[in-house]
Amino acid sequence: MTKGDYRPEQLAGRIEELISRSPIRAYIPRPDKAPVWIPVNEKGYFVLTCLECLRSFSVPPEPSPDELRETECPFCAARVCYLRTI
Repeated sequence: MTKGDYRPEQLAGRIEELISRSPIRAYIPRPDKAPVWIPVNEKGYFVLTCLECLRSFSVPPEPSPDELRETECPFCAARVCYLRTI
């Protein structure tokens, strides 16, 4: 059949068939990590924001062989992980 050859009942049936075969919503897994820009203050410290209490605090840029760093929020003691890429 070509475009326009369908009767309204056929078209409605085809639409219903296509809808029944497809998932309601595609499943897209969420990543564990998302990149975020971490500002550096005038003294060269990283300014992190705690994901638990949403407060910001400064962390000195310490030399380390690891890019992945972890620190504790001084306000709520939650673990804050970040990547050093500079």
